[in-house]
Amino acid sequence: MPLYLSNTVLHTMNVDAVVNPTDCGLSLAVVHQQENAQLQQKCDELQPVRAGEVRITSSCGLPARNIAHLVLPESLDSLYRLRRLYAELFSASRRYGWRSIAIPLVLPEKYSDYSVQSLYGIIIELYTRFSEKYSLTVYLVIQEKSPHLDEGLLLRLQNYIHAHLHQRKPIIDSASYDNRPMPAAFSELSDSDFCLPIEKVTARSNAQIKLYSSALDDDDACMELTSITPPRTEVPPDPYCDPRSDADMDAIYYEREKAAKKISSPPLQPGLDIELDESFAEAVLRLEHEKGLSDPQLYTRANLSRAVFNKLKQSALNPYRAVYQPSKTTALALCIGLRLGTEEAAELLKKAGYAISHSSKGDLIVEYFLSQGRYDIFEINEVLFRFDQVPLGSF
Repeated sequence: MPLYLSNTVLHTMNVDAVVNPTDCGLSLAVVHQQENAQLQQKCDELQPVRAGEVRITSSCGLPARNIAHLVLPESLDSLYRLRRLYAELFSASRRYGWRSIAIPLVLPEKYSDYSVQSLYGIIIELYTRFSEKYSLTVYLVIQEKSPHLDEGLLLRLQNYIHAHLHQRKPIIDSASYDNRPMPAAFSELSDSDFCLPIEKVTARSNAQIKLYSSALDDDDACMELTSITPPRTEVPPDPYCDPRSDADMDAIYYEREKAAKKISSPPLQPGLDIELDESFAEAVLRLEHEKGLSDPQLYTRANLSRAVFNKLKQSALNPYRAVYQPSKTTALALCIGLRLGTEEAAELLKKAGYAISHSSKGDLIVEYFLSQGRYDIFEINEVLFRFDQVPLGSF
């Protein structure tokens, strides 16, 4: 039951259900920005409705299958009523068999005493509670960049990224280039000059080099081009050259190859067992056992679906199954779920063929949280969303 942050327009999302926080009149302003007479008629048929109810209608042309109308109370005296309403939403998702749901992270203006941060905390709490029993993908749709984040955390994280990404020096110093302009004689060459006879090219080149040498300092003066072809020199005989004929040398090479085949090592047998190191899936199950975690606890902490974790587990327990190869985001999410340090995470990632790269902003963000011992996967995904990076979890 992964949870993701998204800034997609709500009425364009292809999910099983889109949540419409509304009033007793079942207003559609949050979900549908255009007039939809058929959908409005279905909402009118549900009247009367009371605050605190969850009513379900078809989407009437939207990509989503259903619309879950969340009837908010006129006044909110405590967050308990809001929590109970969203708990009813999660229960309805189980009754209707939804596998994916999109929830807008918005509150009406009349709830000015409560922030979006409060609603976010309620949804995360309910998600953690329901995810251990039900399989549901939740998309939190927000219109701004992570309003829940602590500005102090962002400042420390930006300093950490800056310290690792902006300390590289250029390999070539721009001051080492010769910025003097090229003489006009070189810019006057045309394509036809490359088709001239060799004598004319030599004469033309000598004249241009004289012009260029006059524009330079005395130390940089160039010598005239006296000849295009270098002088011929006599090549001395090679004292190591074998005087034997080619036929004799072929016979010698043939005998050498024949002798090498006799002493070469035998080929690898098909049934020969090769001792391999612990696989990534086996290491994950070992660390899970060492830390005393259950399967639902681990894949909830790592923001993974139950299907993805079962695939990893079957690969580790069944030697005849194909070796499980996770994506990098899944591997990093398991490092967070297992509460690993930076060195332990590096060892686990190595078993999957990955490493934390300091040339990737997303990897640096995850490394910062690992080094600080902060393992809240939702907070990390908020930061990744803020910096336009891929969130952690299964896709």
